[in-house]
Amino acid sequence: MIVFYDFDGTLTPYSIPQYEIISKCNIDYESFYNRVVEITQKMHISVYEAYYDVFKKVLMENGFKLNSNIISLGAEDVIYSKGVMEFIPALKIMGIKQYVITSGYKDYVLKTSVAKYLDGVEGTEFKDDDQDGNLDKILTDEEKVDCIKNICAKEHIPYEDVIYIGDGLTDKDAFTFVHENGGKAIFVGDKNAEFEALNSYHVIDEVFERDFSLDAPLFAYIESYYKKEV
Repeated sequence: MIVFYDFDGTLTPYSIPQYEIISKCNIDYESFYNRVVEITQKMHISVYEAYYDVFKKVLMENGFKLNSNIISLGAEDVIYSKGVMEFIPALKIMGIKQYVITSGYKDYVLKTSVAKYLDGVEGTEFKDDDQDGNLDKILTDEEKVDCIKNICAKEHIPYEDVIYIGDGLTDKDAFTFVHENGGKAIFVGDKNAEFEALNSYHVIDEVFERDFSLDAPLFAYIESYYKKEV
């Protein structure tokens, strides 16, 4: 059995990545994302390409270079959703494989305290030995599906033994693939407008509060599902 997690908004309580380096720059998140939208519309590029373009420019405007060391500042102090730091180690002890798949920076997640309990992380990556913020790949919503396929092949785990846990529309493609191939797509968080939009695609199998505590319903569901598989 294998569990895939989105990171921001799933393992953390905030849907927007809270990179420490942004707090050191003279910009708030609203202004930052307004620039992302503007670039997306003006240059006719994806929101992901625009996001990393703006990220790099904001850092340069404040005397920083976008690279792995800069982006990883504060990663060890990330705030997690309730119960995450007991949930993931417990699943590891049970022998369940666990991976994070995120459009955020892979290097950042690898520096977090939860990373040592994971079997791997897939995310946006810098080019090797590059100190100028050049990216090797940007992990898009669609490419999350490719990650699931590749990891399942590597781990020799069938899709019906897959659980994907996410929190929003950026997880739609992953939810759809897992649901349609016999696995379980789990939404965590509030039943807000984004949930309603996702739910209209009929690809969500279960919904839970964003509570990973060992006495919460989400853990009980995972434990029960695992026992059926072994």
